Amino acid sequence: MGMSQQLETDAPFRDPAIWWGEGDYELRERAYAPIHDRLLARLDPRPGERVLDVACGLGSVAAHAARAGAEVTAIDLAPSMIERASRRPESVDWRIGDCQALPFDDDSFDVVVSNFGVIFAPEPRRAAAELSRVCRGRLGMTAWIGEPGSDLWAGCTARVTASRLWSSEAGVARLLPHFELASEEGVWWLQGPSAEAIWSWVVRTSPPVRARLRQMSATRIRETRAAWIRRYESFRIDDGIHIPHMYLLTTGRVSGTRGRTSSRGA
Repeated sequence: MGMSQQLETDAPFRDPAIWWGEGDYELRERAYAPIHDRLLARLDPRPGERVLDVACGLGSVAAHAARAGAEVTAIDLAPSMIERASRRPESVDWRIGDCQALPFDDDSFDVVVSNFGVIFAPEPRRAAAELSRVCRGRLGMTAWIGEPGSDLWAGCTARVTASRLWSSEAGVARLLPHFELASEEGVWWLQGPSAEAIWSWVVRTSPPVRARLRQMSATRIRETRAAWIRRYESFRIDDGIHIPHMYLLTTGRVSGTRGRTSSRGA
């Protein structure tokens, strides 16, 4: 399949609520399953607890918490993501909304979680304030440490890049000052039989990559593809390509008294 066929070029690039819902994200969520398990093991959602999954994507984390007996609400900016997530059999309150303006009252949830989601909010401090506002108990999230290959995207719009403020213990502590936090690093392996297979999988499954490519001419896409394939080849081991992606897993518990500036109805 050619690159122009893989990309839905008629979808408006400027609306993240549309392009976040594109592609075969199911494949990526399945690949992230070990990270979901690790994150939820740290948070340990219990029967009857109220859990909020922020920037939930296709809802794997929300569904896992629901199977544990929690009362789960999940919210995502992209209507397409929520429509697809709502096909899951688990009992979850699926919502469309912005993580920077959550439509919930203060202290509404025992557990608030975001797996590689809220880190893409264009205003990280505003998003962090919303997580803090609605959480009355435990919080957990994951963020990529660095962005391998960012040099290959020179000239692309910054808004499709995760904020680096979430990628270090010090940065998360500044964003979430009202939590007692603990962080640990992990590694997720991007693997495939060939560099070409890796590139194809990434284009199919990554909304930010698709958004970046949509900004480019056909010539620039070919040049970018070739550059990425060369980069992937540098990670070749005998049986294929194995690329480590480091991430930070942070969990925390509300501590002390927090000042309140606003409250929103559920």
